[in-house]
Amino acid sequence: MGPQEVRRKTLILLTEGLVEEIVYSSMLEKLYGGRQVECEDAPTPLEALIDPLIRRAKCYTLEHGDLIVIVNSRGYENLRNTIRQLLTQPELPEALGQLDLRIAVAADRDKNPTESIRGVLSSMGLQATGGDTLTVELGNGAKLAIHVIEQGGEGDTATGEIEDELRKLVETLKPELQHAAKKVEEIYGPLTDKQKLLIYLALLERKPKIRELYELFREAVAAASRDAIEHLGLAKGLGKALG
Repeated sequence: MGPQEVRRKTLILLTEGLVEEIVYSSMLEKLYGGRQVECEDAPTPLEALIDPLIRRAKCYTLEHGDLIVIVNSRGYENLRNTIRQLLTQPELPEALGQLDLRIAVAADRDKNPTESIRGVLSSMGLQATGGDTLTVELGNGAKLAIHVIEQGGEGDTATGEIEDELRKLVETLKPELQHAAKKVEEIYGPLTDKQKLLIYLALLERKPKIRELYELFREAVAAASRDAIEHLGLAKGLGKALG
């Protein structure tokens, strides 16, 4: 790589599951002009790095050429294991040398993911500094940034899970649904954000299949205003991860 060449900005985003995969990919399309591409067409060092994850990965290019890889980890413990896997891949040094590469982890706040990821790194003998963006010393002067997106709210009705944010998203699109939740609260007392979301989904999809429920979130992101999406904690976390 010549001295004047600019390394391509590349983000590997690890999510807990399918809901997160759908929501973040939808936000990439809505806010950053994201377009899905074949992961097999990724730059050689990145393709080799993510090859063991290829069946769980989806790749996107953004308006300015940034490349995003979203990996559905299929569970939080698997997400932690995926971090270990990526950091021990022999292709990582080459990828860091040729690309402006960073990793982002999107996980529910109730799992205390920032400290949890610190623990994973410590167990591997790696030192990390920083807050929600951890700088990891890999040896030979190489460094890797790992940004943690902590999903979920912190208020009295929050569960510290992504459902807190999804409740806000659905209310933005269908504000009239809040009346149903208030009626239930009049009888049974205060509901958590997650309970409200479940009520909303039941009303929106009367005979739901799980995949159809998840697709409602894609539709909600597409239909909501850009301003409404940008005010979600998920979108702010994604924006910081993208840098």
